[in-house]
Amino acid sequence: MYIKKSKIALGFILIYFLMMGLSRPVHSGEISDIKTQHEVSNFINYTSHKQLEKFINKLQKKSDQIKVLSYGKSLQGRNLPIVIFSKEGIKTPHEAHLTKRPIILLGANIHGDERTLRESSLLLMRELAIKGSKLNSFLNEIIVIFTPTLNPDGFEASKKGTRRNSLGIDMNRDYMKLEQMSLIHFVQKVLQKWKPHLWVDGHNGGRFPYHISYLCSSNAAVNKEILGFCDNKLLPFINKDLKRKKYRSFYYKKGNKTEWTIGGHKTRIGRNYGGLLNIISVLFESPNWQSHEIGAKSGLAALKSVIRFSSFHKDEILNITKRAKRETIDEGLKARGNIVVKMKYEAMEKPVSYLIGGKKVGSKRKIIKIKNAKIIRKIVPVKLRPRPYAYLLKPQFNQSIDLIRRHNIKVNQLSKDQVLNVDVYKLDKITYKPLYDHKKAVTVTLGETLTKDVFFPKGSYYLKTGQELGKLLEQLMEPETSDNIIKWNTMDFALPKKVGTSDHFEIPIYKLQKQLKVGRD
Repeated sequence: MYIKKSKIALGFILIYFLMMGLSRPVHSGEISDIKTQHEVSNFINYTSHKQLEKFINKLQKKSDQIKVLSYGKSLQGRNLPIVIFSKEGIKTPHEAHLTKRPIILLGANIHGDERTLRESSLLLMRELAIKGSKLNSFLNEIIVIFTPTLNPDGFEASKKGTRRNSLGIDMNRDYMKLEQMSLIHFVQKVLQKWKPHLWVDGHNGGRFPYHISYLCSSNAAVNKEILGFCDNKLLPFINKDLKRKKYRSFYYKKGNKTEWTIGGHKTRIGRNYGGLLNIISVLFESPNWQSHEIGAKSGLAALKSVIRFSSFHKDEILNITKRAKRETIDEGLKARGNIVVKMKYEAMEKPVSYLIGGKKVGSKRKIIKIKNAKIIRKIVPVKLRPRPYAYLLKPQFNQSIDLIRRHNIKVNQLSKDQVLNVDVYKLDKITYKPLYDHKKAVTVTLGETLTKDVFFPKGSYYLKTGQELGKLLEQLMEPETSDNIIKWNTMDFALPKKVGTSDHFEIPIYKLQKQLKVGRD
């Protein structure tokens, strides 16, 4: 009898420990065992799109802090994944913003053949998934979301991939015209819906001997506090962090023995577009001179640096982006200040030192240190236009409004016929020439500004600058900016083919300086 009872008791004990084993916390070793194809192949073969999806789904099964969702499909039907890391296992933007923690977006691979930081992102996801680790503890301070492959069709186009999407379009030049479906999904369902406070956009580029090249938004229309915080706090932090790990970093793009120049200021580029949305936006470029393994690991180190910085500076990130949004709205509601429509780069007052590549000696390339050189990265406004309370378009410009609505910019309509006193630009010159995928992109030269009474029928569009996306709206509506509704052919039917010296033509974009009571659409 005693033996029977002992066996029963032992059985219960065994069942208890078996159940405890099944429900035990995941050990770091189990997550560390989940490898990318890049690692499995000894950093020779990149992780395919299907393998990427398997990898992130395996991570999700191991942690309740990870949610894998989709923000859409590519043109060829591939899934566009978004991976959310939070201590609560958040699934929605609403839940994320209720935490009052900064949302950090880490994206990559908008150019399908630029793959290094895509791999770095996967390595970071695995490290971030290990509960109890130092990196994982930063989820107490921030929320991290990944969009590791913005252009899977370009990635899968060939063994080396292609820069463009399946239509042959460079999607990192499509942010303002917003014509490509994958990018529309990203803008509307990630940037606009999740509203990240800081965004890293990962690419392959830069110069020897640097492991990572970086650049913040560099457009003069972006909020100055956002520009200053990124340039003067984030980048120096990354630089010091990488230096401790024996990686070299400097500004994107290139230098010679006398000066260093940076990437462009046009709004159609991701990091500048993000700045117009009042997101602290930074470009990471992984130079192709380094091996796949070093590239992936230096990229991982740079992304981890962003995680640490964001955790240490969480309150500043929240407050700066909040102030930028308030300032955008306030400037518009008061029709205060000017809009930068043209800009250029000039040399910074303080000289810099940097490294460039010299001649190859055997298998090694010489590194040359340049001292006291110019760096051409000071953003200088060249032309300004007064900020209006609102822009007006007549009802026939529905194609222009379609473009504006794709950006989720708020659009109102007049509830009745009205005669309004508005400013309008006189057209002096117009030219049509190919630009990217547009065969006849439009450039205009403006003459004087006229103030006159204009009749607007019921249903005319009324676009207030005093909204969260006011800076984006201004760049789209001002005819002299790098990317606007005229440039990208939404008003062609109403524009002349050319303008003679005796012709009088007015641009059909109207600027209103005072508030109106209007009906909303």
